[in-house]
Amino acid sequence: MGDKLEAIYKIVEEHGGTEGRLLLAKKSGLSMSQAKAIEDKQEFLDRMKKIAEEILKRNIDEYLRDKLG
Repeated sequence: MGDKLEAIYKIVEEHGGTEGRLLLAKKSGLSMSQAKAIEDKQEFLDRMKKIAEEILKRNIDEYLRDKLG
């Protein structure tokens, strides 16, 4: 269900390590397992992407394209 949200989590973990992933969970209020289980609604995607970009200090669009095909 939450394929795009899960992809954002994986990108943050790959580029920001476990610390980045934990920070994403803390700031978003969603654990990775919760993100996998919920629907990829645009409001969630926009919020998670914004938080991920703040954590990584870069745009993640290219990484998302690579992950999602």
